[in-house]
Amino acid sequence: MHNIAPVLGKQHNEDPKDVLKKHYSFFCQPEFWLDKPRTTPELHDIDLQLTASRTGNFAEGWRLSQKLEQDEPNNHRAAYNRGWYLLRQGEIQKGYQLLNRGRIVDVFGDKVTLQAPHWDGKSKGTVLLYLEGGLGDQIHQVRYAKSIAERGCKVIVSCSGQLASLFVDVEGVSSVVQHEMCHGVYHNFLVQGMSAIVPLGLELEDLSGTPYISKPKSIKGFRKRIGLRWQGQSAFEHEHHKKFPYELMFDAVKDADAEFISLQRDEAVEDCPPWVEQVPLNTWEDTRQATASCDLVISSCTSVSHLAAAMGIETWTVIPIMPYFLYAQEGNTCPYYDTMKLMRQEVFGNWEAPFTTINKALNEKKQMLRRVK
Repeated sequence: MHNIAPVLGKQHNEDPKDVLKKHYSFFCQPEFWLDKPRTTPELHDIDLQLTASRTGNFAEGWRLSQKLEQDEPNNHRAAYNRGWYLLRQGEIQKGYQLLNRGRIVDVFGDKVTLQAPHWDGKSKGTVLLYLEGGLGDQIHQVRYAKSIAERGCKVIVSCSGQLASLFVDVEGVSSVVQHEMCHGVYHNFLVQGMSAIVPLGLELEDLSGTPYISKPKSIKGFRKRIGLRWQGQSAFEHEHHKKFPYELMFDAVKDADAEFISLQRDEAVEDCPPWVEQVPLNTWEDTRQATASCDLVISSCTSVSHLAAAMGIETWTVIPIMPYFLYAQEGNTCPYYDTMKLMRQEVFGNWEAPFTTINKALNEKKQMLRRVK
């Protein structure tokens, strides 16, 4: 084995804990290989809660969340997890306040070393809105520039450089800088994008789902156009159990009376079916133009789904049973985007349900078009 292992190398990128599941703790202990009595590690309530949540047992996850609140009130990771459940219940302000405690243990937001005080939601001045997380997170967070500006502030947005052109004309934004340059920009106050709802004091009824990123004009053909995106970054997809067999998407949509374009780039682009047209996606301006040409975008939980919905395009987003915190609330609508429908996984590990829903919805659209004719 010592001679063979270096030759074979690593054959997959999956986490051994995901592959072995409950067997990981049993077989990956030294005692197993030394032929000694094996011990079963005792799981902490937070581990049990995470397992319950990821597999869709939300009643048990909430019970453990309440127990942890009583037993370990200073456990910031547990408070962060509890925040997700409050968002699910529609308690937006309280939920985000708890999510914010995740910053203390590095499970929420970015490390920001700027020295300006955090904005209190009332003071007037120049506010640096620092957009955090992945590109989709940042596309979502730029919406809060408008609300901050309405409080009498000048708003400078700091973001990943490739997104800057998307944000320059967002309402409330006075200027945009790349993250690498934000230390050289004068500002009175700081707002970290993932927590912007906290100083703004927003509740569920205050959220707006209206479009906020401009949609460029595009020439449309006679047939409806559907854009498809079937995967984000592979490592992130595995970690959050978002990855599904691509053929489920392709089989669900291929008979629709429409033309299809691919909004997939980088990883998994080679899996694009021949009946889906590949268009230039070299920059985010290319992606905005391609997305704007679509009547409907069907996507996994990626940055493209945020962009499409932020432009007001009908968007169907496929999400796992335990979704991204913006989609925690039950139902198939999203309070942050008026044009987004959530296609939910119903059973952990089984991806049939959302694509059955997609296929049915496309068939209903076809029937509606026939009745109009």
